[in-house]
Amino acid sequence: MLRAYELVPEAYRQRFRSLEKKQGQTYVEMARDLSVHFKRWLAALDITSFDNLGELMILEQFKNIL
Repeated sequence: MLRAYELVPEAYRQRFRSLEKKQGQTYVEMARDLSVHFKRWLAALDITSFDNLGELMILEQFKNIL
C-alpha cells in the first residue's frame, strides 16, 4: 500500500534541488531533510553504486547544459 504513494524519481529530484531553509529550522534539521530527499531520489532510481551515482550526476549536468 505504501509503494502506491511513493513519488516518481523526478519528484524526489525536484524536492531535493528546490529545498530551502525554513524560518526557525536549524541547519542540522535542514541538512537532515536534504539527506532524506537525496536518499529517496537515489532509492527511487535504484542507485546502489558509486558508478551509478556518477552516471546520474553526469546525466543531470548534461541536461542542464542543454
